[in-house]
Amino acid sequence: MRISKEKKRFAKAAEQNFSTLILRVAKVIERWPRVFYKLEDLKNMPVDGQSFREELTPVRITDRTAYKVDKILNKKVKRGIREYLVRWLV
Repeated sequence: MRISKEKKRFAKAAEQNFSTLILRVAKVIERWPRVFYKLEDLKNMPVDGQSFREELTPVRITDRTAYKVDKILNKKVKRGIREYLVRWLV
């Protein structure tokens, strides 16, 4: 799941509406009239607060899932294949 993020008044329309952080549902809290969700990250660390269904969007994680790179730390060529050591953007 990704959580929606609130844009500022004059934010660019091309910016994404959801955070880059990928979360999973830890607990469903059913209260009338709305359902709340307690979330945790992929390392099983709980996220503070509760979220509504409207604030979440499902995400599929596959081998082809793209992640954002914060910085390239090192690069080398090994047997003709270029390899990079990177720091991921969280």
